[in-house]
Amino acid sequence: MSADDSSMPLSEDTKTPQVYKLEIKEANYNVNKNEMNISIPVNSIGLTKEELDSFSNDPFWKVFRSVMFVLFWVAWGLMFIAAILLIVLSPNCAVEKEPEWWRKHVSYQIFTPSFYDSNNDGIGDFNGIREKLNDLRKNGIKTIWVTPIITVQKDDFIPHDVVDLTSVDERFGTMNDLKMLIDEAHDLQMHFTMDLPVSTTSASHKWFKSAKTGSDYVDYYIWKKASDVKNDPNYVGEEGKENAYLAYEGKDPILNWGNPAVRQSIFEIAKNFLDMGIDGFHIGRIGQLIKSEGDVAQSMLNDFIGSLRDYISNNETLNNREIIVFSSLNDLTEPYELNTPKYGLPNLTYVIDNSITGLNNGTCSQGVAQCLHSALLASFERFNITQLPYAWQFTDYHVSRLSTRFDKATAILLNFIQLSLPGIVQLYYGQELSFEDSIGPTNKFTGLMQWNSSEYGGFTAGSQKPFFSTAPNYKENNFEAQFSNQRSPLKTVKAMARMRQLDNIFALGEIHLAPLTRDVILFSRFRLPSNGTIGGAYLVGANFGTSDAEVNVTAVLPNDFTADEGEIAIVTSNVDEYLPRSKIPLSDKIILGPKQGIIVKIK
Repeated sequence: MSADDSSMPLSEDTKTPQVYKLEIKEANYNVNKNEMNISIPVNSIGLTKEELDSFSNDPFWKVFRSVMFVLFWVAWGLMFIAAILLIVLSPNCAVEKEPEWWRKHVSYQIFTPSFYDSNNDGIGDFNGIREKLNDLRKNGIKTIWVTPIITVQKDDFIPHDVVDLTSVDERFGTMNDLKMLIDEAHDLQMHFTMDLPVSTTSASHKWFKSAKTGSDYVDYYIWKKASDVKNDPNYVGEEGKENAYLAYEGKDPILNWGNPAVRQSIFEIAKNFLDMGIDGFHIGRIGQLIKSEGDVAQSMLNDFIGSLRDYISNNETLNNREIIVFSSLNDLTEPYELNTPKYGLPNLTYVIDNSITGLNNGTCSQGVAQCLHSALLASFERFNITQLPYAWQFTDYHVSRLSTRFDKATAILLNFIQLSLPGIVQLYYGQELSFEDSIGPTNKFTGLMQWNSSEYGGFTAGSQKPFFSTAPNYKENNFEAQFSNQRSPLKTVKAMARMRQLDNIFALGEIHLAPLTRDVILFSRFRLPSNGTIGGAYLVGANFGTSDAEVNVTAVLPNDFTADEGEIAIVTSNVDEYLPRSKIPLSDKIILGPKQGIIVKIK
């Protein structure tokens, strides 16, 4: 179109108007300089009002509308009823069982006089523990087992050498100090357990001293004529005395549970601690009770445990809270029959398997992995027979620490295995830091808790020399140093404690232990719901050897498990090849270096 084309629109200053007619389908446009007219033909759609009126009054359509209205509401009602029936008659979905607090929490045994000294007298105390509770909580500890609490012998602090069952040891603080400690633990959502000596007392106990004078306390213990038991190592006689008393290892007198007064006295002591808020009791040396009284004492002890729970349930101020009463395998020495359901004590909550405390480099001449694998198989069989919950302790105040019995790298790997096992995990103070035995000829297993690199490991700020000593490497290996190091053994323990809190597989799940291959301990953890479907699972591998080892991931997975890849959940602090939260194909072989551990989560 040229500039002088007559059909070209005029500019706004053109004086000659023109009219253009453009037809675009149904629209005609007339445009001039001063006005614009648009005409669009309107086409009607559907029925007109008049047509609709004719149908609305038609008898056929009236009937049709009524029928459709009724059918709509009948169909709606039937669907509603069907939905209700579907909900009511469908099988219930399996509800995830929440583990009891004692199953899920990592428990931590504290040796009171060695933990932390708050008043600078050289002895740890209740207030010292209270000051450190938050440090424990931040690292995944949710239950503490404090021992000793009750007054014990002056020079040894052995928890069962009790000289007064009715009082707390004044060197640790007062009853009020203990109450504040318990309350602080509860404020931090932690639980508090303690030793309750029910089997023996010290020969210095006021009951035994009175018994020797012929008072009413005579029947608190078990006596025989010295001439009748002169060749029995279980009885102790005194020169010039007619009678000898039944004792533990020729030292501590054994209480007579056949005497109702003994049972009532111990019950009153336990009630006082329950009233203070105690969440559970460890009862030790219970195998001693049946040396003389046999099944009678065993039955009485079981009734005693039941009576503690009855006291809680019938006391409104105690809020019917759940308490635990537990013992350990080493406390059930002969003549107890170990391979019986619940050891004949069905009211016990659990029995800690501390059989691994007996392992060391000397007993494990075939290698640590072989030794541990055999011990685990024996423990699984024992738990299966006794029908008690799994519970594990790898070290305590009776034996050398793991780093001394083996070496530090092996100790770290043993912690890794323990925290991956099913059921209850019981740690010993300093175990999370891989402590060694302390310096000195005595009390090596109860050395000072090493908080920092200062003198005495930060146990005390005073000049008074502590009763116990530190390990030789306390300046390098202490809580403060490991807490600030993101790749320390402490951080691994913290991560594993948190994992146990978040996933119930570890508290309630199954375990499948693979046959031993070279020096690798390998097992899977998984849940098997009632419908038989495998949910998530974890693979745990640990190389106790001195060279690289291959881990076959699929060797321990359930047969119907179909996942193709896993996610690295946790590795020991010496692993560089695998990073947490990274993906790994299950078809790949995992290579672990010496003393390395790995946990793979499989969805």
